[in-house]
Amino acid sequence: MVKQKFLQGGPGGAVFSKSAPPGRRRQIRKYLKYLLWAVVLVISIKPVLFTWNFTRANFHLEKNKFRAGAYMVNALSYKSSVYRVFEKYAPTVVEKYLVKSAIYNNDRKPLQAYPHLIPFAAIQEQFTDNFYLRYLLGHIHQKRDWQHLDEVSMDLLVDPQMNELTIAIFEKIGASFDRKFIKNLMDFVSWQGNVSLCDYLVSAYGISSPFSGVDLRGVNDNESVSGLEKVMWVKYKLRADRLGDNLVECPGFTDPGCTGKKWYFSGMFNGKSFSRGSFFMGADKIGEGENPVMRIMGFFISHDAGKSEPRAGVRCRKRIPAENGFYVFSFDYCTITGSERASFFLSNGIEKRIPSTRGQWKKVIFILNNAFNQYEYLSPLIRMWGTGTLLVDNVFLSKTAGQEFSIIESDVLHIEELRFAALTTGMKE
Repeated sequence: MVKQKFLQGGPGGAVFSKSAPPGRRRQIRKYLKYLLWAVVLVISIKPVLFTWNFTRANFHLEKNKFRAGAYMVNALSYKSSVYRVFEKYAPTVVEKYLVKSAIYNNDRKPLQAYPHLIPFAAIQEQFTDNFYLRYLLGHIHQKRDWQHLDEVSMDLLVDPQMNELTIAIFEKIGASFDRKFIKNLMDFVSWQGNVSLCDYLVSAYGISSPFSGVDLRGVNDNESVSGLEKVMWVKYKLRADRLGDNLVECPGFTDPGCTGKKWYFSGMFNGKSFSRGSFFMGADKIGEGENPVMRIMGFFISHDAGKSEPRAGVRCRKRIPAENGFYVFSFDYCTITGSERASFFLSNGIEKRIPSTRGQWKKVIFILNNAFNQYEYLSPLIRMWGTGTLLVDNVFLSKTAGQEFSIIESDVLHIEELRFAALTTGMKE
């Protein structure tokens, strides 16, 4: 009787009874359905949120690493093991986001949000010369290489909203900055649009603009190629139609979208192999016609024992296959401070230093003899090893046609002044 009572819906058993009213059975199934969906949602919500944040982080990595950092941090809160993936493919982005968040909010809590992944001591070591972080932590009176700017400090320096904090810091440590650094910094913040901070530096240090008296007109791509054709005709009797097509894409940096796809910032500084350094690169427009150029800036260099010298520059993404014959590599460049120590690299074994121009535009013309197929690929890279500003424009690389042109040497380097009025179309027979 007890068993029968239970099956028929006695106390506690009514929900399983086949004799229960149809309406109640439908209601029970409805509640069970909702309960099942709730369970599925609870189980799946963390993977969904993780996937969303992980996807958005990767989307923003190329264009806005600060926004990418925010999504990375959110992804870590759902799955901390993904930090290893971020560190492999986007190193230090999470750390930079945490440091910037701490400084913007004047709160050190973000620095200690993931002690099992990113120890607080490791963050301090990584940003040991960042005067914003040291000010937040109360370490501003310690002796540091304050001129060793990192990506975070550069971002904060160009943000007008941070000027009050920046000036407060400079009033404490500004006496340790040398005048070359201040002049360079003025140029940087003015270029990036923080004119008010530039004005403060002018007033506080009594230094004029680094571009005073500098002619930055430059030349456009067509004028530059015409000048190259003229030099090659005068020196080597090479007709313009034998010079060959330009193998470099986006040579004049005129199209921002194309430039970003075809060129990249080659930074060889800091880390295990390279000495500490501080460099920045970005597109600029100069002169009355706002001629697009690529600008590379150096703020700090060191020579650490057992490590290579720091350097940075603009590099072509494409490795260009080199064939038997002669190649002409050319570009226009301008240095400002005289401390830039500029050079260009084409392939392993081809690195040439080029002289300071002191504010005047000059043209590099390099002729490579690859008659013995010594070089398999050419990968144009124009860079600096010092401090100051290096402007680059009108990059050209071609393979000459015809047999009438040759050189005995393995290579020849010419540095030509750009005489704007004298540039004419190359001679033709």
